[in-house]
Amino acid sequence: IGKALVFVDIGYTRLSPQIANGELVGGMFSDIDSIYSRYSSDKAPAITIAEDGKVGIGFSATSTPSYQLEVAGDIAANGFINISSGSKKKDIRHFETGDYEHALQALENINIAEYRYTTEDDFAPLRMGLIAEEAPPEVLSAQGGAVDLYKLTSISIAGLKALNSKVDDLALRIEDLESGGVGGAGGAGSGGTSNSGVIRYLSSLGAKIIDGVAYFKNLVADTLTIGSREKPTGITLYDEVTGEPYCVKIVNGSLTPSPGICGAAASTAGTDETDSTDETAGTDETDSTDGTDSTNSTNTTTE
Repeated sequence: IGKALVFVDIGYTRLSPQIANGELVGGMFSDIDSIYSRYSSDKAPAITIAEDGKVGIGFSATSTPSYQLEVAGDIAANGFINISSGSKKKDIRHFETGDYEHALQALENINIAEYRYTTEDDFAPLRMGLIAEEAPPEVLSAQGGAVDLYKLTSISIAGLKALNSKVDDLALRIEDLESGGVGGAGGAGSGGTSNSGVIRYLSSLGAKIIDGVAYFKNLVADTLTIGSREKPTGITLYDEVTGEPYCVKIVNGSLTPSPGICGAAASTAGTDETDSTDETAGTDETDSTDGTDSTNSTNTTTE
Protein backbone atom coordinates (compact mmCIF):
# COMPACT_ATOMS: atom_id res chain seq x y z
CA ILE A 1 0.00 0.00 0.00
CA GLY A 2 1.49 3.34 -1.04
CA LYS A 3 1.23 6.66 0.73
CA ALA A 4 -1.64 8.85 -0.41
CA LEU A 5 -1.30 12.45 -1.52
CA VAL A 6 -3.34 15.13 0.18
CA PHE A 7 -5.04 17.64 -2.10
CA VAL A 8 -6.13 21.19 -1.30
CA ASP A 9 -8.53 23.56 -3.02
CA ILE A 10 -7.92 27.29 -3.60
CA GLY A 11 -8.78 28.02 0.04
CA TYR A 12 -6.16 25.46 1.11
CA THR A 13 -8.77 23.36 2.91
CA ARG A 14 -7.46 19.80 3.18
CA LEU A 15 -9.64 17.22 1.49
CA SER A 16 -9.51 13.46 1.91
CA PRO A 17 -9.25 11.53 -1.37
CA GLN A 18 -11.63 8.57 -1.65
CA ILE A 19 -11.67 5.61 -3.98
CA ALA A 20 -15.10 4.41 -5.19
CA ASN A 21 -15.39 1.65 -7.76
CA GLY A 22 -11.69 2.05 -8.56
CA GLU A 23 -11.94 5.81 -9.21
CA LEU A 24 -10.81 8.82 -7.19
CA VAL A 25 -13.99 10.63 -6.17
CA GLY A 26 -12.88 12.69 -3.21
CA GLY A 27 -10.18 15.32 -2.97
CA MET A 28 -10.23 16.12 -6.69
CA PHE A 29 -8.85 19.52 -7.68
CA SER A 30 -9.57 21.79 -10.63
CA ASP A 31 -7.09 23.35 -13.09
CA ILE A 32 -6.57 26.39 -10.88
CA ASP A 33 -6.01 24.49 -7.65
CA SER A 34 -2.70 23.48 -6.05
CA ILE A 35 -1.46 20.20 -4.65
CA TYR A 36 1.03 19.37 -1.94
CA SER A 37 2.50 16.11 -0.68
CA ARG A 38 1.63 13.61 2.00
CA TYR A 39 3.42 15.77 4.59
CA SER A 40 0.28 17.68 5.44
CA SER A 41 1.21 21.08 6.84
CA ASP A 42 0.12 24.57 5.99
CA LYS A 43 3.65 25.87 6.66
CA ALA A 44 6.22 23.60 4.99
CA PRO A 45 4.81 20.88 2.75
CA ALA A 46 7.29 18.73 0.81
CA ILE A 47 6.03 19.65 -2.66
CA THR A 48 3.82 22.41 -3.99
CA ILE A 49 2.50 22.40 -7.54
CA ALA A 50 1.00 25.78 -8.41
CA GLU A 51 -1.86 26.33 -10.84
CA ASP A 52 0.59 27.56 -13.53
CA GLY A 53 2.53 24.29 -13.36
CA LYS A 54 5.49 25.59 -11.36
CA VAL A 55 6.84 23.23 -8.72
CA GLY A 56 8.18 24.25 -5.32
CA ILE A 57 9.95 21.98 -2.85
CA GLY A 58 10.08 23.01 0.80
CA PHE A 59 7.55 25.83 0.40
CA SER A 60 4.31 26.44 2.26
CA ALA A 61 1.00 25.62 0.60
CA THR A 62 0.24 29.32 0.19
CA SER A 63 3.56 30.06 -1.55
CA THR A 64 3.94 30.37 -5.31
CA PRO A 65 7.21 29.19 -6.87
CA SER A 66 8.94 31.77 -9.09
CA TYR A 67 10.51 29.22 -11.42
CA GLN A 68 9.43 26.00 -13.08
CA LEU A 69 11.27 24.18 -10.28
CA GLU A 70 12.26 26.06 -7.13
CA VAL A 71 13.83 24.39 -4.11
CA ALA A 72 14.09 25.96 -0.67
CA GLY A 73 17.33 24.23 0.24
CA ASP A 74 20.36 22.49 -1.24
CA ILE A 75 20.21 20.06 -4.16
CA ALA A 76 22.41 16.99 -4.52
CA ALA A 77 22.75 15.14 -7.82
CA ASN A 78 25.24 13.12 -9.83
CA GLY A 79 25.14 15.77 -12.53
CA PHE A 80 23.28 18.73 -13.96
CA ILE A 81 22.75 18.72 -17.71
CA ASN A 82 22.10 21.86 -19.76
CA ILE A 83 20.42 21.15 -23.09
CA SER A 84 22.96 22.49 -25.58
CA SER A 85 22.44 20.75 -28.92
CA GLY A 86 22.37 23.09 -31.89
CA SER A 87 19.17 21.39 -33.03
CA LYS A 88 17.46 22.76 -29.90
CA LYS A 89 18.62 26.35 -30.44
CA LYS A 90 18.01 29.20 -32.86
CA ASP A 91 19.37 32.71 -33.52
CA ILE A 92 22.89 31.35 -32.95
CA ARG A 93 25.73 33.91 -33.13
CA HIS A 94 29.29 33.01 -32.25
CA PHE A 95 31.53 35.36 -30.30
CA GLU A 96 33.99 37.59 -32.14
CA THR A 97 37.19 39.18 -30.82
CA GLY A 98 35.39 42.16 -29.32
CA ASP A 99 32.94 39.88 -27.51
CA TYR A 100 35.76 37.98 -25.80
CA GLU A 101 37.35 41.25 -24.69
CA HIS A 102 33.98 42.43 -23.33
CA ALA A 103 33.61 39.16 -21.41
CA LEU A 104 37.01 39.67 -19.79
CA GLN A 105 36.04 43.21 -18.74
CA ALA A 106 32.76 41.93 -17.29
CA LEU A 107 34.64 39.35 -15.21
CA GLU A 108 37.03 42.02 -13.94
CA ASN A 109 34.04 43.96 -12.57
CA ILE A 110 32.48 41.02 -10.75
CA ASN A 111 32.62 41.13 -6.95
CA ILE A 112 32.55 37.91 -4.93
CA ALA A 113 30.59 37.97 -1.66
CA GLU A 114 30.05 35.78 1.39
CA TYR A 115 26.52 35.63 2.79
CA ARG A 116 23.73 33.66 4.39
CA TYR A 117 20.17 33.40 3.12
CA THR A 118 17.50 35.16 5.13
CA THR A 119 15.88 31.78 5.84
CA GLU A 120 19.07 30.51 7.54
CA ASP A 121 20.07 31.10 11.16
CA ASP A 122 23.13 33.09 12.20
CA PHE A 123 25.18 29.95 12.82
CA ALA A 124 24.71 28.45 9.37
CA PRO A 125 27.92 28.14 7.33
CA LEU A 126 28.67 31.15 5.14
CA ARG A 127 28.01 30.73 1.46
CA MET A 128 30.04 32.24 -1.37
CA GLY A 129 28.84 33.65 -4.66
CA LEU A 130 27.44 36.68 -6.47
CA ILE A 131 24.80 39.24 -5.56
CA ALA A 132 22.39 39.54 -8.48
CA GLU A 133 21.98 43.29 -8.09
CA GLU A 134 25.77 43.72 -8.30
CA ALA A 135 26.48 41.17 -11.05
CA PRO A 136 26.79 42.04 -14.77
CA PRO A 137 23.57 41.42 -16.74
CA GLU A 138 25.37 38.89 -18.95
CA VAL A 139 25.28 36.28 -16.15
CA LEU A 140 21.76 36.87 -14.81
CA SER A 141 18.68 34.79 -15.40
CA ALA A 142 15.87 36.01 -17.64
CA GLN A 143 14.02 37.44 -14.62
CA GLY A 144 17.19 39.21 -13.45
CA GLY A 145 16.90 38.09 -9.82
CA ALA A 146 19.19 35.07 -10.02
CA VAL A 147 22.54 34.05 -11.48
CA ASP A 148 22.47 31.70 -14.47
CA LEU A 149 25.33 29.27 -13.81
CA TYR A 150 25.53 28.22 -17.48
CA LYS A 151 25.91 31.86 -18.52
CA LEU A 152 28.49 32.42 -15.79
CA THR A 153 30.48 29.41 -16.97
CA SER A 154 30.30 30.51 -20.61
CA ILE A 155 31.41 34.08 -19.93
CA SER A 156 34.25 32.73 -17.77
CA ILE A 157 35.47 30.62 -20.70
CA ALA A 158 35.22 33.64 -23.01
CA GLY A 159 37.22 35.77 -20.59
CA LEU A 160 39.81 33.02 -20.26
CA LYS A 161 40.28 32.94 -24.04
CA ALA A 162 40.78 36.72 -24.13
CA LEU A 163 43.26 36.47 -21.26
CA ASN A 164 45.12 33.66 -22.99
CA SER A 165 45.52 35.85 -26.08
CA LYS A 166 47.09 38.56 -23.92
CA VAL A 167 49.44 36.00 -22.32
CA ASP A 168 50.54 34.81 -25.77
CA ASP A 169 51.28 38.41 -26.72
CA LEU A 170 53.40 38.89 -23.59
CA ALA A 171 55.20 35.60 -24.26
CA LEU A 172 56.19 36.83 -27.71
CA ARG A 173 57.53 40.08 -26.29
CA ILE A 174 59.50 38.28 -23.59
CA GLU A 175 60.93 35.90 -26.18
CA ASP A 176 62.14 38.86 -28.24
CA LEU A 177 63.69 40.51 -25.22
CA GLU A 178 65.49 37.32 -24.20
CA SER A 179 66.79 36.71 -27.73
CA GLY A 180 68.17 40.26 -27.92
CA GLY A 181 66.37 41.01 -31.17
CA VAL A 182 67.76 42.38 -34.42
CA GLY A 183 67.41 46.15 -34.63
CA GLY A 184 67.96 46.98 -38.27
CA ALA A 185 71.65 46.57 -39.09
CA GLY A 186 72.63 46.38 -35.43
CA GLY A 187 72.57 42.59 -35.47
CA ALA A 188 71.88 40.26 -32.58
CA GLY A 189 72.07 41.70 -29.11
CA SER A 190 71.50 45.28 -30.20
CA GLY A 191 68.37 45.49 -28.09
CA GLY A 192 66.00 46.01 -31.02
CA THR A 193 63.04 43.89 -32.07
CA SER A 194 63.65 40.89 -34.34
CA ASN A 195 61.90 40.70 -37.68
CA SER A 196 60.47 37.30 -36.82
CA GLY A 197 59.17 38.73 -33.56
CA VAL A 198 57.37 41.52 -35.40
CA ILE A 199 55.84 39.02 -37.81
CA ARG A 200 54.71 36.77 -34.96
CA TYR A 201 53.25 39.75 -33.12
CA LEU A 202 51.31 40.89 -36.21
CA SER A 203 50.10 37.32 -36.73
CA SER A 204 48.78 37.29 -33.17
CA LEU A 205 46.68 40.33 -34.09
CA GLY A 206 45.18 38.53 -37.10
CA ALA A 207 47.48 39.99 -39.77
CA LYS A 208 49.08 37.94 -42.55
CA ILE A 209 52.32 38.77 -44.34
CA ILE A 210 52.79 36.99 -47.68
CA ASP A 211 55.58 37.87 -50.13
CA GLY A 212 56.15 41.18 -48.42
CA VAL A 213 52.47 42.15 -48.51
CA ALA A 214 50.60 42.63 -45.21
CA TYR A 215 46.94 41.66 -45.09
CA PHE A 216 44.64 43.12 -42.42
CA LYS A 217 40.94 42.44 -42.00
CA ASN A 218 40.34 45.92 -40.55
CA LEU A 219 42.63 48.92 -40.22
CA VAL A 220 42.02 52.04 -38.15
CA ALA A 221 44.59 54.87 -38.11
CA ASP A 222 44.66 58.49 -37.00
CA THR A 223 46.70 59.42 -40.10
CA LEU A 224 47.51 57.46 -43.24
CA THR A 225 50.12 58.44 -45.84
CA ILE A 226 50.12 56.85 -49.30
CA GLY A 227 53.22 57.42 -51.43
CA SER A 228 55.47 60.49 -51.19
CA ARG A 229 56.29 63.73 -52.98
CA GLU A 230 59.10 61.97 -54.85
CA LYS A 231 57.01 58.90 -55.65
CA PRO A 232 53.27 59.63 -55.66
CA THR A 233 50.97 56.65 -55.96
CA GLY A 234 47.32 55.70 -55.56
CA ILE A 235 44.97 53.30 -53.85
CA THR A 236 43.38 50.30 -55.55
CA LEU A 237 39.61 50.12 -54.96
CA TYR A 238 37.16 47.59 -56.34
CA ASP A 239 33.88 48.55 -57.98
CA GLU A 240 30.93 47.43 -55.84
CA VAL A 241 28.87 46.53 -58.94
CA THR A 242 31.35 45.06 -61.42
CA GLY A 243 34.04 43.99 -58.97
CA GLU A 244 36.70 45.46 -61.28
CA PRO A 245 39.77 47.18 -59.76
CA TYR A 246 40.44 50.91 -60.15
CA CYS A 247 43.54 52.85 -59.20
CA VAL A 248 42.47 56.11 -57.55
CA LYS A 249 45.04 58.93 -57.59
CA ILE A 250 45.12 62.63 -56.85
CA VAL A 251 45.66 64.64 -60.07
CA ASN A 252 45.68 68.44 -59.79
CA GLY A 253 43.83 68.16 -56.48
CA SER A 254 41.06 65.91 -57.80
CA LEU A 255 40.44 62.18 -57.30
CA THR A 256 41.07 60.47 -60.65
CA PRO A 257 40.25 56.75 -61.08
CA SER A 258 41.97 54.60 -63.70
CA PRO A 259 40.98 51.01 -64.59
CA GLY A 260 43.20 48.30 -63.14
CA ILE A 261 45.30 47.98 -60.00
CA CYS A 262 47.70 50.79 -59.22
CA GLY A 263 50.84 48.94 -60.32
CA ALA A 264 49.38 48.02 -63.69
CA ALA A 265 47.84 51.47 -64.07
CA ALA A 266 51.28 53.03 -63.59
CA SER A 267 52.66 50.92 -66.42
CA THR A 268 49.78 51.95 -68.65
CA ALA A 269 50.31 55.57 -67.70
CA GLY A 270 53.95 55.26 -68.77
CA THR A 271 52.85 53.99 -72.17
CA ASP A 272 50.38 56.83 -72.51
CA GLU A 273 53.12 59.34 -71.76
CA THR A 274 55.21 57.86 -74.56
CA ASP A 275 52.29 58.15 -76.94
CA SER A 276 51.82 61.76 -75.86
CA THR A 277 55.48 62.44 -76.63
CA ASP A 278 55.04 60.98 -80.10
CA GLU A 279 52.04 63.19 -80.70
CA THR A 280 54.09 66.21 -79.63
CA ALA A 281 56.77 65.21 -82.02
CA GLY A 282 54.15 64.94 -84.73
CA THR A 283 53.01 68.44 -83.92
CA ASP A 284 56.57 69.72 -84.20
CA GLU A 285 56.84 68.12 -87.59
CA THR A 286 53.66 69.85 -88.66
CA ASP A 287 54.96 73.17 -87.38
CA SER A 288 58.17 72.58 -89.31
CA THR A 289 56.21 71.84 -92.42
CA ASP A 290 54.22 75.01 -91.94
CA GLY A 291 57.46 76.89 -91.63
CA THR A 292 58.70 75.43 -94.90
CA ASP A 293 55.50 76.40 -96.61
CA SER A 294 55.88 79.93 -95.29
CA THR A 295 59.41 80.11 -96.71
CA ASN A 296 58.20 78.89 -100.06
CA SER A 297 55.57 81.59 -100.09
CA THR A 298 58.25 84.19 -99.46
CA ASN A 299 60.36 82.92 -102.33
CA THR A 300 57.37 83.07 -104.63
CA THR A 301 56.74 86.64 -103.69
CA THR A 302 60.35 87.60 -104.39
CA GLU A 303 60.14 86.20 -107.84
